[in-house]
Amino acid sequence: MKPSRSLPESSLLFAFVAGVLLTSAVGLVAFDVQPAGADRGPNPEHPPHSYSYGGGSCVAPDRADTGWAHEVATGTSRTFTANLTVVHDADEKLNVSFETRRPGVYVLDITAVESDRKTGSRDCTTASTIEFAAGLPTKYERVEIRVSGETVETIENDGYTPGELWTFAWNTNTSGSA
Repeated sequence: MKPSRSLPESSLLFAFVAGVLLTSAVGLVAFDVQPAGADRGPNPEHPPHSYSYGGGSCVAPDRADTGWAHEVATGTSRTFTANLTVVHDADEKLNVSFETRRPGVYVLDITAVESDRKTGSRDCTTASTIEFAAGLPTKYERVEIRVSGETVETIENDGYTPGELWTFAWNTNTSGSA
């Protein structure tokens, strides 16, 4: 009797499993399918964001109503930060909101509102500083920065990967003071 030249069953099973795994991996890459636990980036309808607020301080008039924004790609998201110094009356504070107009279009809205307590001095230009950060989807369209209903800057996502910095100033005074 001649010895059998067929492959052992375990080798066939290994080849089958390896083929299935390799085909699955190629299919996932080709169709940009991500495993269930993969980081898909922030939710475009409700991106994570936070801000800090320091207010009611006397500032030099030339430092008021100014700001900057920064955006940089960070893996599966874009980190967006902004810093604004906004003039307001001594008896006002700033209300900050971040809204999604539609996925990919966001509005950072800052409005002066009456405060229960006096936050600044009537003897100087009173302003508050907002520091804001958000994790946006990599393909967001734009962020509009509005102060008291006026768009002071629109940040367009041009897809450029390294960081970008915008500085801006506006002459509209939120309270009529100064």
